[in-house]
Amino acid sequence: MEKTIKTDHLILKTTESKSRDVLNFELYSGNGTQVGLASLEVSREGETVHLDIYINPEYRRLGYGLEAGDALIDEIIKGYPKYEIIAAVPCDDEVANRFCERLDFIFDCTFADENANIYYM
Repeated sequence: MEKTIKTDHLILKTTESKSRDVLNFELYSGNGTQVGLASLEVSREGETVHLDIYINPEYRRLGYGLEAGDALIDEIIKGYPKYEIIAAVPCDDEVANRFCERLDFIFDCTFADENANIYYM
């Protein structure tokens, strides 16, 4: 099933996925330039949705990540209202950690083996 989400400055379009539990998105600016990628991985067993967003380096710090994050979180809440939303980011990536906090994620724990901070909402 193809899905398109439009925001003020972005168009998020689903792309083909090998798993029915993963939704992959390409992120486009209003002029049609691809600015990044995102994915939602649904774990029905654990009732969680893992949110992952990547913005191409030349388009970072322009608000695209936050706008995509807000739009995807709204979609998760609509489609999986009782599921917990999680994000994992490198411990030493201050920008990614602040990004999660700006999206209102709450710090949960650190997995030292994987050098990742885990956030939830």
